[in-house]
Amino acid sequence: MENTFVILAVHIDDMLIVSNLKSSLSKMKLDLSRHFKVKDLGEVKFLLRIEVIHDRKSGMIELLQQAYIDQLLKHFNLQDVKPSTTPLSSGV
Repeated sequence: MENTFVILAVHIDDMLIVSNLKSSLSKMKLDLSRHFKVKDLGEVKFLLRIEVIHDRKSGMIELLQQAYIDQLLKHFNLQDVKPSTTPLSSGV
């Protein structure tokens, strides 16, 4: 395939491999395992406190930080605060 891509993102000891061709993804995993001890955790669900939702049917990927926001609110004992309006118009 002429427009094949493989993206390897690394952060400390976490790694994400993305490709538009399954065989390229498999080859990258194999090449990495020849040099490093790696563990395939399957399809990404969370990465750097960001929830990843992949809808293959629609081709959409959602990135959510709600779990991280909830964790921060709990840490600062703000989980029960009520939302408040701001002077900005909605949708801006």
